[in-house]
Amino acid sequence: MLSAIVTRVRQADGSIPSIAAYDYTEKVWNPPMPLLFQRTFAGQQRPISPAACRALLTAAIAASGLTDVDGEALRYQPHDFRRIFVTDAVMNGLPPHIAQIICGHRNINTTIGYKNPRELRQTGEFLRLAC
Repeated sequence: MLSAIVTRVRQADGSIPSIAAYDYTEKVWNPPMPLLFQRTFAGQQRPISPAACRALLTAAIAASGLTDVDGEALRYQPHDFRRIFVTDAVMNGLPPHIAQIICGHRNINTTIGYKNPRELRQTGEFLRLAC
């Protein structure tokens, strides 16, 4: 999936355009960076807003017909997929400090927290992170 997204936004020279995006949590504009979720609007590259991303995700899930055990439509938020991606990457060998850079986490413990809590308890890492 990530490869398909990169292919869609990549420019002719292979680079991903750097664009500024508003951080709705921090209420600041981030400096231009190569965002994967961007689109062309009025001839300019613009980030896909969180609301648009949620709407696209909800429509895709509805179209899939997937349901939970009670027959209710599945419900996901965009951040759920970020967590799934990072958890899967770290659990399959991506070094956490690389995942930290990919996610833009300032603190490595945020990235480590994406790992499976059961594995953290088994390795003793859970106790180290809790302190």
